[in-house]
Amino acid sequence: MKLTAILCCLMAFPLVFFAQTDQRYLDSLETYLKKKDDSLKLRAISDLAWEYNSIDVSRAIRLNLKGLRIAQKLKRDYAVGQAYSDLGSSYYFKRDFDSSAYYFFKALPIAKKTNNKLEMAYVYHQLGALYKERADYQTSLKYNFTSLKLYLELKEKHQIALMYNNIGVNYEELKNYKLAYSYYQKSLQINKQEKDESGIARNYIGLGNISITRNELDKAYDYYEKASVIFEKLGWGIEYSSVINNMGDVLENKGQFAQALDKRKRALDVAVEIGDVQGQSRYNLYLADVLMKWKKFPEALNHIQNVEKLRTAEHSLEIEMDLYEMSSKYYFGTNDFKKGSAYLNKFHNLKDSVYSAELSENVASMEVKHNTQQLRLEKAESEAANLKLTNENLRGNQLRNYIILGAVILLLVGSVVFYLSNQKLKRFEERKRINAILQSEETERTRIARELHDGLGQLLSTARINAAAIDGVADEEDEVILNNAIELIDQAIGEVRVISHNLMPQALSDKGIVEALQELVVRTNTAKRTQVNFSCSDFASVIPKFVQLTIYRVVQEIVTNMLKHANATQITIELSGQESHFNLVVADNGKGFDLESIAKSDGIGWENIQTRLSLINAKFNLESTIGKGTSVTIEGQL
Repeated sequence: MKLTAILCCLMAFPLVFFAQTDQRYLDSLETYLKKKDDSLKLRAISDLAWEYNSIDVSRAIRLNLKGLRIAQKLKRDYAVGQAYSDLGSSYYFKRDFDSSAYYFFKALPIAKKTNNKLEMAYVYHQLGALYKERADYQTSLKYNFTSLKLYLELKEKHQIALMYNNIGVNYEELKNYKLAYSYYQKSLQINKQEKDESGIARNYIGLGNISITRNELDKAYDYYEKASVIFEKLGWGIEYSSVINNMGDVLENKGQFAQALDKRKRALDVAVEIGDVQGQSRYNLYLADVLMKWKKFPEALNHIQNVEKLRTAEHSLEIEMDLYEMSSKYYFGTNDFKKGSAYLNKFHNLKDSVYSAELSENVASMEVKHNTQQLRLEKAESEAANLKLTNENLRGNQLRNYIILGAVILLLVGSVVFYLSNQKLKRFEERKRINAILQSEETERTRIARELHDGLGQLLSTARINAAAIDGVADEEDEVILNNAIELIDQAIGEVRVISHNLMPQALSDKGIVEALQELVVRTNTAKRTQVNFSCSDFASVIPKFVQLTIYRVVQEIVTNMLKHANATQITIELSGQESHFNLVVADNGKGFDLESIAKSDGIGWENIQTRLSLINAKFNLESTIGKGTSVTIEGQL
């Protein structure tokens, strides 16, 4: 089993283990939440949520959502960006990496807009952490290098050292041990200068890992032991348990299995104590590995089954690969070769998807790119120093100063124009990509609808005709069976028509949006559960075909949501506008809901709606009051 070190490598979030947050400090922050000054509330919410991240992460998320609403109310971009970033951090603590990435990606453009380089560097740093957790080391490196470049410009030594270490971790995972060792040493040099104990401990772990690849086991154990002393002193539970487990790796490689087992058990105990599910999974697998080497397969199976129970959607691909590997070892060891082969195939398939040949090439080019950026940065700093000396020698020459000033202004203007153009191009490419996906989806919907109608529909109709031809000829006993068969065929034909129509309504392509929505209303009203009313002004004929299709799909999605969840008796659809714009309102009189619940929902309906509307530059507004219903307003240009 490959050696794995959990290095607190990217987020550097010290999870509480041996120490607890001072309750008096928490109480003092809570008092600020009762004050009328929203600015004071914002600061208190951010600090309080950070403390709750390691105590009650659900409470931290609720606080950050409250902070987001206050920031949006005050219309302060930097505060909104900070709230998004805080939410990203809280969801990381919760191990909900998808939600964490969503909020960090929301924070990033605001940091760019306000030119907050420190915040930009931090967000890129955290995105690198998220992709590392997903075992996407290529993307993680990309964000690491971007963050490092900004920290180098800002001369943030602690963060530079941390990013060097993170890059070393990724290179280690990619088995590029030479580069990993180089970056660990760079980080260690800075951390010793800055007397950063936690940073030094991280570097010791990395260097210990590299020592193992060189078969320098005593040296590796010494590095890990030094790191464990520091982490125990700091009270960093996840990191402490990880390095203890690494010491078990060394002892196992030296053949000292009893001592290795003790270290594994200690690491598992710590992970259970601090509620680290990921750590519990890893250490259970390590214990299973040691026990199988002792031929203690029943005990090993218990630990493998523990990991199965702990499996969640947030589990990393690394754990998934290790679970498949351990399961294959167990079944081969117990002579169940069929199951052993099945798990071994799963392991290799997942491993191949992560470590592709293309990845190594991309890593090499990324390293060259970073070195080029570093040289450019050093060159720029050198040129700036020379320029300063030149200006001092030529202070009396105003003309030269004006020329230099003009050049700088031109350079700045050019940089701004390039940046804006680049951002516009990225937005265009993203919209183009989404548009291609949706167009492909609609093409496939049309193809399936046509095949259902022309293929299966025609076969059913033919079967209906043939069955009806027997009617009157069969005897009485068969007549009942025949009538039942005809009734079932009729139902099947009806179902095929409904499915085909939902996939691509014929009225939309033949007659346009108004007739298509009218048909949707008629079909919905036939259920007699909810009354749907539709009204439209005369402008609809000027709406482009693609916009018509988008409006139809959005209405279809909203109405479906309302029918499923709102318990409404009435739904109203109003489409109005002029030649230059349109306005769509869909409202119900249902039970309503808390808008904050959307962020916690696993559904993607509202996200799909926003994605479609973004392609036609339409604005989306959702309002809902519990007990009074929900209203969706959409405005767009034509």
